[in-house]
Amino acid sequence: MSQNTSDKKNSRYKGKNRPSWRSGGYRKKKSSSVALYTCPVCNEGIKEVGNAIDYLGGPSHFDCVIRSLTEKENLKPGEKITYIGSGRFGVINYKKNDSGVPFTLIREIDVEDKEKTLPWRDERKIDVSIEEDLQ
Repeated sequence: MSQNTSDKKNSRYKGKNRPSWRSGGYRKKKSSSVALYTCPVCNEGIKEVGNAIDYLGGPSHFDCVIRSLTEKENLKPGEKITYIGSGRFGVINYKKNDSGVPFTLIREIDVEDKEKTLPWRDERKIDVSIEEDLQ
């Protein structure tokens, strides 16, 4: 009795001979970076400063800011806190209004001061200078 070709194909990659691309050898590994800042909301380290929001006097986790604002605001049924950009959050009502728009912005909440420079954000910037050799 002959073995099916698909069975041969599947048995070829079993065990030690399995190529790394088949066994997940090329998966991205989690970075073991050290947190430079502590979130004032949850008191845990912030590893991704790029996603942090200036809240309560320092960088805070984005999710912690949403959770904190949700607890502080008096939300009615159907309302939710959403990030609307430039350090601002909004209270959104997701019920369709008379004009057919799927949501309505009820009010804005300014969390970050646009005029304030944040030193922890400036640390992320990389200074690149190109020197020309004039010889």
